[in-house]
Amino acid sequence: MWAMGPFTDGLRSSLAVKFWLPPYTSVAASTASSKHVRLKLNTKSQRVTTVRSYDGFGQQGYVRRFAESHYKSVSGNTASSNSCLPAEIYRCAKMNYFESFMKLYFSVRKKKQHQKILKLVGLYDYTKTKWIEVTVTTISLLNIIRKFVTCIMLLRLQSGCKTKVYPDELPNTSVVIVFHNEAWSTLLRTVYSVINRSPHHLLSEVILVDDASERDFLKAALENYVKNLEVPVKIIRMEQRSGLIRARLRGAAASKGQVITFLDAHCECTLGWLEPLLARIKEDRKTVVCPIIDVISDDTFEYMAGSDMTYGGFNWKLNFRWYPVPQREMDRRKGDRTLPVRTPTMAGGLFSIDRNYFEEIGTYDAGMDIWGGENLEMSFRIWQCGGSLEIVTCSHVGHVFRKATPYTFPGGTGHVINKNNRRLAEVWMDEFKDFFYIISPGVVKVDYGDVSVRKALRENLKCKPFSWYLENIYPDSQIPRRYYSLGEIRNVETNQCLDNMGRKENEKVGIFNCHGMGGNQVFSYTADKEIRTDDLCLDVSRLNGPVIMLKCHHMRGNQLWEYDAEKLTLRHVNSNQCLDEPSEEDKMVPTMKDCSESRSQQWLLRNMTLGA
Repeated sequence: MWAMGPFTDGLRSSLAVKFWLPPYTSVAASTASSKHVRLKLNTKSQRVTTVRSYDGFGQQGYVRRFAESHYKSVSGNTASSNSCLPAEIYRCAKMNYFESFMKLYFSVRKKKQHQKILKLVGLYDYTKTKWIEVTVTTISLLNIIRKFVTCIMLLRLQSGCKTKVYPDELPNTSVVIVFHNEAWSTLLRTVYSVINRSPHHLLSEVILVDDASERDFLKAALENYVKNLEVPVKIIRMEQRSGLIRARLRGAAASKGQVITFLDAHCECTLGWLEPLLARIKEDRKTVVCPIIDVISDDTFEYMAGSDMTYGGFNWKLNFRWYPVPQREMDRRKGDRTLPVRTPTMAGGLFSIDRNYFEEIGTYDAGMDIWGGENLEMSFRIWQCGGSLEIVTCSHVGHVFRKATPYTFPGGTGHVINKNNRRLAEVWMDEFKDFFYIISPGVVKVDYGDVSVRKALRENLKCKPFSWYLENIYPDSQIPRRYYSLGEIRNVETNQCLDNMGRKENEKVGIFNCHGMGGNQVFSYTADKEIRTDDLCLDVSRLNGPVIMLKCHHMRGNQLWEYDAEKLTLRHVNSNQCLDEPSEEDKMVPTMKDCSESRSQQWLLRNMTLGA
């Protein structure tokens, strides 16, 4: 444990931490100016008393509001909404919690003297220090604030979780782990962490399902090894490569515990991981619970704590994504960060579910192949059919996130995932499946098999429509529930289409030859008059552009566009300029010019309707 004394005992006045961001590393908008945020700490009261920010374009307050909202979630107290103990800041710094921080240079100002600290983990006598200034060379300011605040929040969360008391009588669980050609060390790390860090009276058994592994050490050697473990460990062999979904179904069918806990084969359970999951299921058997998933580096196997400030969602292509927990969910928990987070979707690798409820709700869709899409299918089904899905913040399990999957997908990765996504869209998404098909037209050509059994299950369970799910469970979904058009946006003069070019946030939107294949050329003109591509909106922050893709903020402003269905123009309201064809300087990006009603400013919106 890190010593807290130097920070709390010796400082007599105040400490300010300044984060500087150099030009061309954008934070809040498409600006090329330096950004500066200052957190001033009063060491007598041990509170951060001011949070200020500014930049060259007058975007004052953006970073301040961001930081304050996150500090509010730390304390859950409006009166000290941006409070943070200096000992916690010190510990988060000393932990070298973030790899990127190794690139930072600290300059410490002590009256008129300056001393450089070249490493964040370097020793220094902070008891005589009055100011610390941090110069950032390559890292986004918002990311730094997020990471520091996340670290501080985790310290507070851990403290709250340690005081939790769970019932003596909890349901026991069978832990089902599917593996295919897993390394010996990672598989046993998973098994040993389950056994060593779980109360044995709560651990009914560990079931290892071998999905047709080819490595010799996973055969007889593994069977002989697990015979000597303290908890019953059963190995089930699949006759042929069947994939995660069917292998988990086989393991679940053989389980005896009151609860089934599914884990991947490259995990590490932490102390106290199991009790919070089982306690929540004891409270409500129709609640499916996930731990916070911590990160284990696939390069060094370093263990890095995850955040309880993210939850599961999905994008237009039905890819699972992590997004920040919205304010409405923080408000529902009333500042108690030890309470579970209601999540629209789950990652799917790690979760616990009442065994009988697993059967009642329809287990997995056995018509899906290998892996992919089953997590969203189960998430939709749980919510739409009367259950709930939660992340239990006092439960932590580490997971090795690999840069690429080492497994083969019979038939090809794309074919398998398209088939699975087509099945879930046909059964659970109602009319919103057409939205997905416009985004990914190739999915429509995939043979997805017979889904009549799954549709009958939905009818028997009297499940709610997908519109209810979007309205009540995932109102922050990237799928706009009301929109004027969905599809390509074609320029009349050049006959080219807007194209996100696979670019990321803070990059320019492109324009390219129309290909009619959906994907990067699908844009939605929403009822809020945004032009969206997935979770990004076209944003213009100054006259004559450029047109940047930024996270949709739903506050209109620089993301408000008026489409004139007669003149076919897209007018940016704030600048009062119109979207135009590319210039000679860059023929791959559209421009902004004064509205002239020329053909170059005329745009045809695909699937345009008059009402949204």
